[in-house]
Amino acid sequence: NLDSAIAIAGFQVGHTTFLDDVRTVEPWLGVNAEWEFHSTGASGIAGSPNLDPFDIRVLGGLNTQFSQSVSGTIKADIAGLARSGYLTGGIGGQIAVRF
Repeated sequence: NLDSAIAIAGFQVGHTTFLDDVRTVEPWLGVNAEWEFHSTGASGIAGSPNLDPFDIRVLGGLNTQFSQSVSGTIKADIAGLARSGYLTGGIGGQIAVRF
């Protein structure tokens, strides 16, 4: 049985700027169209409101390359743009060290 599923289609655009031979900065923006299916017709998260299954999410961030072995990213998103009365967002970051 398929209890729940989500389908996401979207795109992201960014532009990489080289500060030197190794270091880069890349701001980016994106948008996703999201569709959720729940076999019961209710939202898949306990205690959450019964929401429209279609939503729009806007994303943005900044990717950086500090050296050949260290990179990082900061990103944020806002969802609920197609759902009346329900808006949510998030902020995150990551640093990667390769050795």
